[in-house]
Amino acid sequence: MRTHSTAAEPILHPDAQAGLAQWRELTRQANAAFDRRQYAHAQRLYRQALQLAAALASGATLAASPDDCLAALVVAHHNLSVVHRQRRDRDAARDQLCLAHEALTRIASDPLAPAAIRRCALHHLSRTRFALLDWQASRGACARSQASLRDSLSAVSSLGAALH
Repeated sequence: MRTHSTAAEPILHPDAQAGLAQWRELTRQANAAFDRRQYAHAQRLYRQALQLAAALASGATLAASPDDCLAALVVAHHNLSVVHRQRRDRDAARDQLCLAHEALTRIASDPLAPAAIRRCALHHLSRTRFALLDWQASRGACARSQASLRDSLSAVSSLGAALH
């Protein structure tokens, strides 16, 4: 366990460190499988990474390292979206983008969540919003993606003043 911190490397709770290290390793293995065109194997590993990221983003580790935990959640969803696209499952690919955006919207909208966590969720919402808008621009809009974007806009507009 580290006893000091630099500006670039904050001290992480031991559980957060271990969980994020495990998430990174699963993601590395999944990326390698994807690069070898072993898409079914990559998909299984990406799902495991998503399960771990979801656990990190919903437990005590989120308070210890909100930016890293929420980034892991977004990356995990987006990686699954890419592998679904590669496997020609357009609906599942889009749904993963929506799920990431919806999860962050829920966190950012949670009045019981600490302000730091809500701010991190708002920050990451810009990434998921861009991914959904890019999806819509290249593949067309659907009711779910439009609802995800609309819901997050109302949540963001109501939170903006409260958090800043």
